[in-house]
Amino acid sequence: MIPLLLAISLITTPDTLTWNDFKGNPTGESNVLALTWWKIDLNIQEENGKCTYEVVASIDKERSFTRTSDLDILAHEKGHFDLARIYARRIQKLIAKYQGTGPMKTKIVNRIYDDMCFNLRMKQAEYDLRTDHARSEKMQAKWNEQIKRMLNELAE
Repeated sequence: MIPLLLAISLITTPDTLTWNDFKGNPTGESNVLALTWWKIDLNIQEENGKCTYEVVASIDKERSFTRTSDLDILAHEKGHFDLARIYARRIQKLIAKYQGTGPMKTKIVNRIYDDMCFNLRMKQAEYDLRTDHARSEKMQAKWNEQIKRMLNELAE
């Protein structure tokens, strides 16, 4: 029997990214100027018959890399991490509804996590496609506003 889900928290790394956060080395012959390795973890802890879910959005600084110091590219890369933060918050809101007992709740929480991470990967690909990897200033500005709006809506 799975214990009662009592606490759900969300942790993200700071809102500000700098090129100092990109410590990795570029791989292969790729012409990619920068790459943000983001991730969302769902940590489940059980203590005293209580289950705590923690959603963590972060970047892997050792795998994230850059070949440029261009601030427009940095802003684009921050957009990738902000999308991860948005989806982490969405996961948090969705799993908050499942406070109860029984193994089905944990299965549901894990399914929500898996589905939302898949959706995020699709959104990340769309972001690069639509902005042409930050080369389309007009589309990048549009996405910047959209991402900012989504962050603000989910902060409430």
